[in-house]
Amino acid sequence: MWAGRLAGVIAVAERRRAVKQLAQSLPALEPRFHRRIAGDMFAHLGLSAVEVLKADSLFARGGGPVLSAEQRALVAEALSHGKGVVLVGGHIGNWELLSHAYARAGLPMNAIAKPLYDPRLTALADKMRRQFGTKILWRGDASVGKDMLRVFKRGEILGLLIDQDTKVQGTFVPFFDRLAYTPIAAAALSLRFQAPIILSWAHRYPDGFDVHVERFRFVARDNGERDVEELTAQLTAKLEKAIRRVPAQWVWLHKRWKTRPPSGDSGPQ
Repeated sequence: MWAGRLAGVIAVAERRRAVKQLAQSLPALEPRFHRRIAGDMFAHLGLSAVEVLKADSLFARGGGPVLSAEQRALVAEALSHGKGVVLVGGHIGNWELLSHAYARAGLPMNAIAKPLYDPRLTALADKMRRQFGTKILWRGDASVGKDMLRVFKRGEILGLLIDQDTKVQGTFVPFFDRLAYTPIAAAALSLRFQAPIILSWAHRYPDGFDVHVERFRFVARDNGERDVEELTAQLTAKLEKAIRRVPAQWVWLHKRWKTRPPSGDSGPQ
């Protein structure tokens, strides 16, 4: 997408950050490939934005991500236990359209989201997401904690993206051979409510989207915080594999390793 590539040219600091983090995370590649992936990433983000804006027509002509009958059955089976489902993903592929795909499949989809810098944009994003059936729980709202509990009481899906360094409760787990501060909510909620975990993302290819839906099983050892940390690490490792598969479809411009562990030993920043 030319607009995305143009943004990559204009956003000098973001492009440099993306190239630097690619070099640190994928050191086996030559520098020219780091620059190429960064350029492709900006093109991907530009195209993703257009896809979201035109989601109605995209889905109408069968161009959006779609869950197969087998994938819908897998999620339905997880929901059948009546304890809700924690849907874990990252900013991989077109994560916005993936949420729509679950809702369009008739699945009770809820998602945690961070408010945008402009309240008017937040309202617009909320409207766009709800029109496909996804209920948004906005981080920072006074009622968000109770809203999350209600999701599990209703036996519905709660989607969380756990691949960014944000101001939420987290822990340090390996990510591309460096410790990265990672949200623990997905792991903590799954263990607390004994809710099944589904891992999911949607990579874009020339002939359409490849939707990944995986039931993730974890054996808790009743170690409290250690279980939460271990589960978070295992989920993060799965997301890393997905990113390595198509590195241009992840947000390398995000400051993923900005928070340092207490020891300061998190590798190059």
